[in-house]
Order: sequence, then C-alpha cells, then structure tokens
Amino acid sequence: MFSERNTILRTACGKLVGAIGRCTLRVDLNGVVQPFEFLVFQQCSHDLILGWDFFKATDAIIDCGSGKLQIGEAASNDLYMTEVKYGLYSANDVVAPENCIRKVLALAKHHQTLEKVIITGAKDFEWDKELKVSASIATIQSGKVDIWITNSYCRPQIIPAGICIARLTEIEEGLISSLNKNTDKVEVKHQAHLRTSRRRIGSPFRPRTR
Repeated sequence: MFSERNTILRTACGKLVGAIGRCTLRVDLNGVVQPFEFLVFQQCSHDLILGWDFFKATDAIIDCGSGKLQIGEAASNDLYMTEVKYGLYSANDVVAPENCIRKVLALAKHHQTLEKVIITGAKDFEWDKELKVSASIATIQSGKVDIWITNSYCRPQIIPAGICIARLTEIEEGLISSLNKNTDKVEVKHQAHLRTSRRRIGSPFRPRTR
C-alpha cells in the first residue's frame, strides 16, 4: 500500500498534523469536494487508525499542493497529553453478538463532565475477552460515555458490568482543531512552544497518484 520510504499522503488541502487529534481536510474527488475527517492517535489502533507511531516510522509527508508538510516536524505527543489514564467501566451486563460491532455504555468513575478525551481499549480486557475497542475522541457527560466494541468471532461474548473496558486520556485545550470548508486559512496551535502559527492553504486540487 505504501512505498518503503517517503510515504506521501495526497489531499486537496491540508494542515499540520499533530501527534494526536482530529483533522478535517477538503478532498476533491472527480470534481466533487467533500470534507474528509481522520483521527491521529499515539499508536495505531487495530489496523484501523493511522497512529503517530506509523507516521514517525514511515517518515510520512502530507502534500498540500503548494508544499509538503513533514510529519516529523511536529512536536512530540508527550507534550500534548497528560500521563494519567483513567478507567472506563461497563455500566451493565452486555452480550456482544458474533461478528458484530455494538455500542456499550461505560462509566467514568473519576469524572462527571469532560470534553474531548481520547478513548482507547484496556489491554487486559481486549486480551482476555478477545474483543476490540475502537479508539475515538469523545465527551464524558454525567459520568457516562458510549464506546464501540467489536466482536469479530463467530460466537457471542459477555461483557460483565463493572469490568474495565477502556481508558481515557485528557487532551490539552486547543489541541483539536478542524478546517472549515468555507475558509482558506487554518490556525494551528502549538501549546508546547507557546506560539500560534497560521498556514495559508491554496485552492483545492485533485489528488494525484504515484
């Protein structure tokens, strides 16, 4: 899928990708411009999410048309995330049907309200139960949050109430930003360096293939 070195991801327009967060880009496909949203996490999640470890390992580049943004220039993810990870616990006994993804209500015992947190699967839970928790960015409300869990096996599995199914990590304020499809500017905040930079983004162009 990717070349061995200098991987290039081509989009209609782009923004500086931080170590974690949500990015929204405009992509022109066959003359139709649509927003494309993707998430970047610290590590790849079950081969579904492109992780920061992947970008660093492949020396990836995002080509914005007028220039190339080297992923390696972004600050380390350690500067953007708190080190404390809190558990999320299943609120009820749940049966995950075979070959199915379903939403599970989880309880955050240490927080009542918390906006934009990173949710990742609890490793012990995933190994013991052979289930996968999709990494996501979510908001804790009234101490609760919905989590998507995948059971890819041909038999149902029981998720008992009270079991730790995921971990949440707080994100520093201002890290997550998106590109408005009606603007040609995107503001990128680098809190670790106490500065705000702006990049001009040119008009959309059609993605090229190598």
